[in-house]
Amino acid sequence: MKYKIWLTIGLALMSLLFLCPASFARETAMEEIRFLLKNYYVTAVSEDILNSPTPGELIDRLGDRHTGYFTADEYSRLINSQYNKKVDLGINIGIVPEGALVLSVLNGSPGEEAHIKQGDIIVEVSGSTLKGLGEEKVRSLLCGEEGSVIEFTLKRNNETITSSVTCKPIEIPTVTGEVLDGHIGYIDINFFGRESPDLFERLVENLQDKRVDSWIIDLRDNPGGYLTSTLKIAGYFIGDNLTLLTGKNGVYTGYRAEKQGIVINQPVVFLINNNSASGAEIISAAVKYYKKAVLVGTNTHGKGTVQNIFHLKSGGYLKMTMYEFYTPDGAAINGIGIAPDIEVNNGDSMLTAKSLVNNLKEYQFALGDYKLTRL
Repeated sequence: MKYKIWLTIGLALMSLLFLCPASFARETAMEEIRFLLKNYYVTAVSEDILNSPTPGELIDRLGDRHTGYFTADEYSRLINSQYNKKVDLGINIGIVPEGALVLSVLNGSPGEEAHIKQGDIIVEVSGSTLKGLGEEKVRSLLCGEEGSVIEFTLKRNNETITSSVTCKPIEIPTVTGEVLDGHIGYIDINFFGRESPDLFERLVENLQDKRVDSWIIDLRDNPGGYLTSTLKIAGYFIGDNLTLLTGKNGVYTGYRAEKQGIVINQPVVFLINNNSASGAEIISAAVKYYKKAVLVGTNTHGKGTVQNIFHLKSGGYLKMTMYEFYTPDGAAINGIGIAPDIEVNNGDSMLTAKSLVNNLKEYQFALGDYKLTRL
């Protein structure tokens, strides 16, 4: 049997072709899923779980929200939601036990037109509950064909609101930037998309032409993205040094950043929070390890696992956790996250970042082996 899979960290990362011998062919989705979980899952799966009667029940009993089964239609909508031009609500979400927490709403998006607000929790979409679902499954439900209507129920404080929205194409740049305070190069990376390295390079060159002398890289609410893009952008800070390790059962593989023609060697602050995940954690851990930037904000999400997406012969797709990933010095990220150098819990992390790059002595202190705490 041939399985086409995509190695992913976060939403989708790098691709490869994986071939299974024809003798391993399975004719039903359940047989294929059982075979793959038994042979390739990150940890051993018990026979009791493998013998679950349906894909849904098996995944539920596995208890891994990063592993999931998608129909062809669900997977198509998920893939569409990962491109810059996508048909969805235009909202940035985080996963909470009740459903999807709205982190931000894009101006002019269908979500804004439907009066969805930051802080809302979407609990149901078109009759399907979002409770307990993983991020990819939720995203596949929050987008559809152009012109399709999505009905949703959300909670806002103590109020329950039911409404509907019509999907339409929207353009979402993954990297944006500007000059702050006349001398700080500010770059916001909201997702490591395929085009992100090119956008990042153009922004760096543009900001350098404006003679910025320090940098703030904003990874807050960044859920990850393509590993190749993450490694390319990491190269602007750490050269071609080791960026992460992946492995299981004591066997590890290292990945290096891609060296770039531009090296940022001025003061750099990375902004992080609990919604900075996966690829955002990889690059944050790397610049912290090599002392190339100061991390400001709160502890990151702690999503330190690698998923593969298998295109099943029976139709549909299985996204399955296969490895964990680690910092360059082998520290675990999964369930732990990356701690900031300067913790900002209740204050304005942007103000702290500006203060740091404006005070070289304070910046150098924070870059050392010390941890500062700010309110």
